[in-house]
Amino acid sequence: MLLTSGNIQEEFLRAFPQAAAAVEADDGADPAGRVDWVFRHDVMPHAIGDPAALRDVFAWIERLLQSTDSMIDYWTAVRLLGRTLGWPEWVPLVEAHAGPLLATAMSR
Repeated sequence: MLLTSGNIQEEFLRAFPQAAAAVEADDGADPAGRVDWVFRHDVMPHAIGDPAALRDVFAWIERLLQSTDSMIDYWTAVRLLGRTLGWPEWVPLVEAHAGPLLATAMSR
């Protein structure tokens, strides 16, 4: 199922149920922005060093990159690809775990 602004929060919580309290606590008006913030600041840092969690993180990133929703595209391009995945702790993880869409996006 493609992610849209209408289903991203539900799909995110299905993939990362442990993040429910953080999503609920975020006061952002845009569901894609809320999910982006919690994913980058709560889910991703806790995945470092946990192979199963990293698989889930990179599977989610591939789903984000499949979306054609403009709000999801904005948050993914500007915040996730443009900032977080360029941080020193993420560069080797991206190189090791990137799926085909992420590898293509990062090579641009």
